[in-house]
Amino acid sequence: MTIELEKKGRKPSKTTKPERLNSTTPSKTKPEKRNSNWSIPEGHEVETEVPQARNQKAAPIELKKEEKPPEKVENPYFETEEYKCEGTLRPAPNFDCNADCQSLRKAMKGLGTDEKAIISVLARRSISQRLDIVKQFKTLFGLDLIDELDSEISGKFFKVCRALCLEPEVFDAEELREAVEGIGTDEDCLIEIICCRTNKQILKIKETYRKRNCLFTHIYTYSYFAIDPLSLYLEKNLNADTYRSHQELNMH
Repeated sequence: MTIELEKKGRKPSKTTKPERLNSTTPSKTKPEKRNSNWSIPEGHEVETEVPQARNQKAAPIELKKEEKPPEKVENPYFETEEYKCEGTLRPAPNFDCNADCQSLRKAMKGLGTDEKAIISVLARRSISQRLDIVKQFKTLFGLDLIDELDSEISGKFFKVCRALCLEPEVFDAEELREAVEGIGTDEDCLIEIICCRTNKQILKIKETYRKRNCLFTHIYTYSYFAIDPLSLYLEKNLNADTYRSHQELNMH
């Protein structure tokens, strides 16, 4: 066959193999043009502007005055923190002391007692607002609010209302008195009050209790341990000196 083609002057055709596409060589095909009428489907909107750059730093968080940590002291033993003890009742907005006193007076005046009106005032005011009501009630009507409550109500309801009208140190002192008085000792009450108060609060409780009786004398007598033997020793001597001076005064 090749001999015949050579005679005629024709060259034999070589079989051509398909060229392999190299991954490195760019494709010569032109990209297809996107139709100008193409629309974005609903629910797949594209954001054209970024509201905040990724490298942009956020604003530093500033602590409020109340949240700022206390300043460090040289000796860490004297490093303390002050906590606000306001109770669970929050201050009432638009507080009017005179109006609350008038409503309490009206609730207890005449026949019968409007207990709902008493609850609406005493159970919805903070401790500072309740103390203002007690003082203002005495100023307006010349009557003690606790005595008026005692004459109108009784039982546990009066006990709760009376406790709401007392100062915090007076309430704690009375609770400590009840805890150590009589048969047995309520040690849970002692721990709850003495171990959960600051030094300033404990000093106020001691001053309030001393006006009626010796706090540490009762605790030492009715419990198995002395919380402060030094204070107990001093208070015993003070009681003895007071008793002698009282006897000398009676002699004269």
